[in-house]
Amino acid sequence: MTIDPGPIFNALEDALPAIRQLKIEASNVRVVNAIKPPSSQSSDGDKISGEERRCLISLNSFRRTQTICNRIVHIDASSCPALVLGAAVLPNLSSLVLSISASGSENMLAVVRQQAATLVRLEVRYIRIHDCSGIVVDQIGNPVVYLHTKELVLDVLGTYDESELLQRTMPSGTPFPSLEHLRCVSAYPFANDVLLRGALHSLRRLVIPIDLSVSGWLLSENSTEGTRPLNKYVRLAGVEVRIITRADARDSRNQAIHARVLDAASQMSQLLWLRIRYPNSQVAEYNSSSSK
Repeated sequence: MTIDPGPIFNALEDALPAIRQLKIEASNVRVVNAIKPPSSQSSDGDKISGEERRCLISLNSFRRTQTICNRIVHIDASSCPALVLGAAVLPNLSSLVLSISASGSENMLAVVRQQAATLVRLEVRYIRIHDCSGIVVDQIGNPVVYLHTKELVLDVLGTYDESELLQRTMPSGTPFPSLEHLRCVSAYPFANDVLLRGALHSLRRLVIPIDLSVSGWLLSENSTEGTRPLNKYVRLAGVEVRIITRADARDSRNQAIHARVLDAASQMSQLLWLRIRYPNSQVAEYNSSSSK
């Protein structure tokens, strides 16, 4: 079944010249918004079913299509199983929120990469850890650069086996050279600094879960090529570390990570606050007035 909301846009046609910005929120879990110019509309024989049902916006003229596309600045499709933009170009889309479904992950990641040149804020929810490389490299392995992205939020599902370390360190390039805020909700999906490369002078706030592989590069004592220890981010003012290696804060390995975080923080004169969380909900908090 295909739902055509074209009449909604027909009703707005007279108002389009006065509309400066459009924000789209797709809240129906069974319908996904797709913006396509007439040349890329699906044929009658194109059958779409199940979670991949799409809402095709049929526009009567290419000019009106371009007008609408040029005004879209924000898309929230966090309640949708998939999102397809087709051939549409959204030159002013600065904010994108997606939930990645298992069945539609590549289509969703293609949307993210398609808008890499325009996004200022990107939030990707419920993405499987093995799919995260699709954010920073395309299908044939070429690095993707989000030149203007300042805020990145990732909610990652799953974990890697120790045997899959190579996959976690594989991504190359500098995908987020202007990043100011990185928030990883449940896991940092790589075993290197790929998401933070180029952000030594821009990163301001960091929320990051730390396992042994992450602590190996983020909290390393010596800076070597390919690693950027925590204390090297010169504008970093707020840090939240979530230790995910052992449940008990008293575990000696957790305490070792805790000590390394504090040691790195002691070298950051610009740091205003530091929070360390353990899986059992214990929290240690420090601020600029605390002795480090």
